[in-house]
Amino acid sequence: YGRSRMEAWLYLPKAPGGGGEGGGEEGGGVRRSGKASVEAATAAGHRCLIMGHGLGGQRDFGLHRYADVLAGAGFAVLAFDYRNFGGSDGEPRNWASPSRHLADWGVALAAVQPGGELSLARAHPGGRANGAFGVNCSSVGLWGTSLAGGHVLVAAARHSPELPVSAIVSQVPHLSGPAAARESVVRRGLAASLTLGVLALHDAARAAIGRSPAYVKLVGPPGSVAFMALDAAEEVAYFE
Repeated sequence: YGRSRMEAWLYLPKAPGGGGEGGGEEGGGVRRSGKASVEAATAAGHRCLIMGHGLGGQRDFGLHRYADVLAGAGFAVLAFDYRNFGGSDGEPRNWASPSRHLADWGVALAAVQPGGELSLARAHPGGRANGAFGVNCSSVGLWGTSLAGGHVLVAAARHSPELPVSAIVSQVPHLSGPAAARESVVRRGLAASLTLGVLALHDAARAAIGRSPAYVKLVGPPGSVAFMALDAAEEVAYFE
């Protein structure tokens, strides 16, 4: 929307006997999982889910596994990347902005409403969600994890009743910035927390004078300067 396009994978409900994970087909910004069948939809339409990741996450950081299973359970799933992340447009890259994330959730929610614009990178401009790819949503649910677990609660409250949401899955949600900051100090120690605070101020100062962002690693080993301290095995698994 605007000058930016958000990219998503669309998983259609699998027909009985559809393929397992990894059996999808990608193209035109759409991922059809397994033996997706438009004809499998009832006259009332699909039950649709919108999925978004947490802090620094992309749809290929594990969301594809959930989406594949949910498609096998009969849901149509739209898993999207926030602006500035993954396959979506936007600069600077990997800029985590909760307010922009919430705006992106609103766009994704509007896209799957009757008559909504489904603007997928590499897809046909102006494509319609309802009908363009065989999707007619009879109900819409939101699925978010971590930071997005909080986003889905806010998005549903903010856009109801104009864009009704039938269900929410809020997995290990981020609900309170102050509470998370206090927990961070306890877990990483005062010195490391102060270092992150100084880096945040440095980034804000660079932004104020039009300079490029100051980046901090998303994950790193315990004791490193990173948003999340993980052991080696967890660090590798985070991006799979």
